[in-house]
Amino acid sequence: MAHPHRGRTVTFHPVTLEYRDTAAHIDELLAALEKTDGFIVITYPNADTAGRLIIERIEEFAGRHPRRCRLAKSLGERLYLSLLRHADLMIGNSSSGLIEAPTFGLPVVNVGSRQRGRLRGANVIDVEPLREDILRGIEAAQALPFRVRARAAANPYGDGHAAPRVVDVLRSVPIDARLVQKRFSD
Repeated sequence: MAHPHRGRTVTFHPVTLEYRDTAAHIDELLAALEKTDGFIVITYPNADTAGRLIIERIEEFAGRHPRRCRLAKSLGERLYLSLLRHADLMIGNSSSGLIEAPTFGLPVVNVGSRQRGRLRGANVIDVEPLREDILRGIEAAQALPFRVRARAAANPYGDGHAAPRVVDVLRSVPIDARLVQKRFSD
């Protein structure tokens, strides 16, 4: 069960190679969300053709659930990261579920193929874009053992402190002829 003062963040984008399936996929996701409780923040996708179809569906969903659903067109980086920090669960197919969410130990239900082949952390549950799969993923992600695992998992994309490490390495590299001289090998 979700913490009563926390909520879910949902971000769903069209999948370029599955353009014709976009309506079915967003309908399945929203049908799954219908069967859940808790507060939901849904972020907008890009406003391309398939994105507009998603926008129509999420606006209609939010209109039917005004007490528990908010739509966010643009949050900006700071507010978006704050949302991830305070969310209970992330659902959708955004790369931020793989890249930023692990930093906050946020469980993610990754829907469909959009992130296929990308590195993911132990905070991610992959599901098909089918309402029953999505619901099973949500249930698994809310279970205490998974939440503990997600919170303890390292972000496979790093901890956000790469720049100081690069500077330290560059400071330790001698700037001399060996650095600039071309070397050839057969």
